Amino acid sequence: MIVIFTDSTDVHADAVERDARSRGSEIGRLNRDETHRWDFDFLCGEPMLNLDGRVFTADKIRSVFVRGLPDKQSFAQLSINALSEVHDYVATQRLGLTNDCIALLSERTRVINTYAPYIAHSPKHPNFSWLIKSGYAHHKPILVRIQRLLINT
Repeated sequence: MIVIFTDSTDVHADAVERDARSRGSEIGRLNRDETHRWDFDFLCGEPMLNLDGRVFTADKIRSVFVRGLPDKQSFAQLSINALSEVHDYVATQRLGLTNDCIALLSERTRVINTYAPYIAHSPKHPNFSWLIKSGYAHHKPILVRIQRLLINT
């Protein structure tokens, strides 16, 4: 499976998804504006993706393509009917768990992060400190053709 982090209006991710599917790859598109459809969890210390009722363990995820990462606001819609304190807490916890799983996935599989060159120099981005601390952000532009993502998938 190839996991794509993006949003539902990303036409570039649409093209990558179409190309990957035409090559027979399974795609897990995690849109930051549709977090009600997916979440991460841990099973025996390994990240596990729940997407539209299906469960994928880390060993099934062969590549990760990052076009846009979720932020706290992405998860705020999930507890909209809760008290404001609970609402904020749920969004914070969900973002923390997602970030931990992304960090573990980035150690275990190929990651093409088209987002990192831009945020690595943008301290105002909400995920800036986590990306720098985790080593997930790169300081050089990534010059990788998308076909590399699709090799051996």
